[in-house]
Amino acid sequence: LQELKEALEEKSREADESMDRYCSLMVKVHKLEETNESLKNQLKQLSTQTKTPKTRRSLRTVNLWKTKQTAVDDTPNKAQEALHSITKRLKAAANTPKATLDEDDEDFRPEGLPELVQK
Repeated sequence: LQELKEALEEKSREADESMDRYCSLMVKVHKLEETNESLKNQLKQLSTQTKTPKTRRSLRTVNLWKTKQTAVDDTPNKAQEALHSITKRLKAAANTPKATLDEDDEDFRPEGLPELVQK
């Protein structure tokens, strides 16, 4: 009977220790779940914050691309206009009789160059 009481007390102590460990683990699990939930919320907030600048960046990129595309689209038109203007000037110069060969049309003289190079 004495041995059974001692065995029962020993098993009761082991059960109490196991129950303490179990309770301790349950408290830790609860804290970890709370921490996990908090981290998930922070991640959502950060995701939302980082999406906005990306959207702004992508809008800037699209606007920049449109601006460049407009410039590229306008370049052939500007080149055609300049070519048309030069053609008109050349035709006008060819139709105008010149008194001497040394007199160049002022429109065709390069600016800032020495006289030798201009001739």
